[in-house]
Amino acid sequence: MNILGIGTDIVECPRIGKMIEQHGELFLRRVYTDREIRYCQARKHAIEHFAGRWAAKEAILKALGTGWSRGISWTDIEIRNDPSGRPKVMIRGGSKDVAIRQGIADVLISISHCRTYAVAYALATGIERTAGERRTAADSAEEETSLDPDLSGDGDQEDPGTETENSE
Repeated sequence: MNILGIGTDIVECPRIGKMIEQHGELFLRRVYTDREIRYCQARKHAIEHFAGRWAAKEAILKALGTGWSRGISWTDIEIRNDPSGRPKVMIRGGSKDVAIRQGIADVLISISHCRTYAVAYALATGIERTAGERRTAADSAEEETSLDPDLSGDGDQEDPGTETENSE
């Protein structure tokens, strides 16, 4: 595994709760995908899960090295869960373009939260190369990645009806 970037973020859960309370659906739709909204709203501690996904998106952008530059929107990044509950990163649009240009093949994410804080750590990885081998944007575009351009499908196995206390 070739590490190309790292990022971390921490957010106060009540801050995200206040944003949802003040701006409602407008805030939710600007920041989260439909799938993320359904997932979080189905949780016992929904605000903690929304805050966890907020922190994850911020950490991912730091790992990509871009911050919130032009051409990248909040909903370009989606956090899904695999059947075991492990969070997975799916990106598209401007975020995916940046990842491809930088040779990023995958972004690993870890999310934790409690009533007060949510924290996330992202690790951007690339294809392992031999010493001295150079990579181009064309190489990256042709290589298989887990960066999924289709965020509209329902291909993951998350079950909003089951949750463990500290799972995201």
